[in-house]
Amino acid sequence: MLGVAGLGLAVSLFVTGQPLLHVASAFAAGVVLLGCARALRVRDSLIHDLTAERAVLLASRQQIDSVSRAKSDFIANISHEIRTPLAGVLGTTALLADTSLSDEQRAYLAAIRGAAEGLMALLGDILDMSKIEAGHLTFERSPFDLRKLAEDVIAMFGYVTRDKGLVLRLTYAEGAARVFFGDPLRIRQVLTNLVSNAVKFTAAGEVRIEIRVGSVVHDEATVELRVQDTGIGITAEQLPRIFDSFVQADASTTRRFGGTGLGLAICRALVRGMGGSLDVESEPGSGSTFTASVPLTVASEHDLSEKPGETATGVRRLKVVLADDNRINRTVVLALLERAGHTVFPVENGLAAIAAVEAQSPDIIFMDCQMPIMDGYEATTRLREAGCTAPIIALTANARADDRDRCLAAGMTDYLTKPIRPEDLHLALHRHALSPTPPASDSAVSAAE
Repeated sequence: MLGVAGLGLAVSLFVTGQPLLHVASAFAAGVVLLGCARALRVRDSLIHDLTAERAVLLASRQQIDSVSRAKSDFIANISHEIRTPLAGVLGTTALLADTSLSDEQRAYLAAIRGAAEGLMALLGDILDMSKIEAGHLTFERSPFDLRKLAEDVIAMFGYVTRDKGLVLRLTYAEGAARVFFGDPLRIRQVLTNLVSNAVKFTAAGEVRIEIRVGSVVHDEATVELRVQDTGIGITAEQLPRIFDSFVQADASTTRRFGGTGLGLAICRALVRGMGGSLDVESEPGSGSTFTASVPLTVASEHDLSEKPGETATGVRRLKVVLADDNRINRTVVLALLERAGHTVFPVENGLAAIAAVEAQSPDIIFMDCQMPIMDGYEATTRLREAGCTAPIIALTANARADDRDRCLAAGMTDYLTKPIRPEDLHLALHRHALSPTPPASDSAVSAAE
């Protein structure tokens, strides 16, 4: 309106014969005011458009987050449902392996166990990808012998390389540091996956694991885990894609060799999570070399000898309450505990677990999380409120980071995921009930994955 008024004034001044300077000034003022008005309208329009676009983006983000949560929940539920029967299969095969069997029966048993472990490894890969996408990867820091870890990984593939006629070598420089602080489980996972791929894609020749320890500065060193093979190799066009999720070098690779294409994506995420890098060099027909570089803190043999749960302890017999609604899983854990000489009181739900604890005053409690009548979380909370100080160890098929947090929040002491390995079960006993000074109930949880 002001701009139009200014132009009208200019016309009026011109008609009435006023000086041209006044006319020009009024005209210029009108033009400027009209320009300002137009600019304000453009600004308001842009603000309106940006506000609308922001609302759309916010709605899209909320929808994406909702889908992501739904996917994570679905994976967690499927994980639980698959882990529970697999725990029964692996547990009962472990118990059966300790009985008298013929060579033919033992071979069949090994085939069953191998198939179950393959399914568990596949499930583990899917869960790891879910954790990576959700940003829930966690890393521990404990002392470990890197050379022994590498030797253990090589031992896992001994029978495969013998069947294929491959040579599997380990090179570790004499005098180089061997004991480090880091996450041995994750480093073992990376090395195992790289060696598995090398063995899988190598029909003849050798697979070489070379470990290099860089210069030590203020107890810190960069360690290179290099896995080199003489296998089929990877083309230059395929190289950029091999670290993508659900991708292998080409479609025929999946048909020929199997696998989900998740291994290398997980390895790179794990290595990056530890502050390192994972690179590859390869030529078709000449093999591949994968190099994982990880920064680690140099430790000593003294640090290694003081790892929790690995000190020699007595063989004191314990009273144990075992709560699990799955009959097969309960039978497996019951057999493992009784074989170690402990007295076990098995129950099928949280309410029965509370009654058993009140009646028996156990040294330690193993508690499934999902049970009918009363779940393990509520049972643990009630036990803590009633003054129970015995260690309560979660036995669960849930394997996400927030599941562990929920166990801690309920008052549980430790967290073991199914299938329960005998060594993990006995380590938990030593750590929380057989050690000279058992840790308090709010001690750090050690997740076995």
